[in-house]
Amino acid sequence: MTVVLGLLAGLRQSITAWDRSAFHAVNEGLGCPVLDVIMPLITDLGLGHVQVGGLLLAACLIGALRGEFRGRTLLKGVVEAIVNRRRWIVPAIVALTLTGMAVQIPKRMHRQRPSWYYVNQRRSGRDPHVEVRTISGRRPLRVNGFPSGHTATSTAIALVLTVRLPRRRGYGAAVAASWLLVAAIGVSRVYMADHWPLDVIGGAAFGSVGGVVALVAAKWRGRKAEA
Repeated sequence: MTVVLGLLAGLRQSITAWDRSAFHAVNEGLGCPVLDVIMPLITDLGLGHVQVGGLLLAACLIGALRGEFRGRTLLKGVVEAIVNRRRWIVPAIVALTLTGMAVQIPKRMHRQRPSWYYVNQRRSGRDPHVEVRTISGRRPLRVNGFPSGHTATSTAIALVLTVRLPRRRGYGAAVAASWLLVAAIGVSRVYMADHWPLDVIGGAAFGSVGGVVALVAAKWRGRKAEA
């Protein structure tokens, strides 16, 4: 038992060391004035209301390109465009909602976020020379860091879109763009010192589960409607 506990302790230390190292590689290693402007914009794309708005806007743009607004008022055209794409809009919003609620449970552990962690380290006389790079006007959060909610909901949506989008022209580009956005949002959360890399990985895991649950529910509902 002692050997097992020792191995687990060593594994935990290795994972923690990687987490700290990866954080500084992104937060400090990528730091530059251009990204200081871009990263906040990217990270805000992970907000729930922005994601819902983006899904609805995408449906309207597709509808407009296919002429679904012709001969209709703007409101009717919008409704028509959204209804015609309910196959992926509804499960995507369900996945976002479920995931957003689920991540609140582990956040009760009050895991310290990077900037606050190093503030407390310096107060305790440890890591006195470690500095966390922050962006002017964007004060990093302090606690409730695990998992990354932005990454979680973005992953859930990308998974649903991968499965539910029609296999038409542009499908590959749309799916690739959704996953690239997930990666960009995850990196932005670390860059802005709001999360550790492990928070982002945990968020992706939560989002994957949320996406699968929404897809299973959508499939079950579809079968029930056909019965």
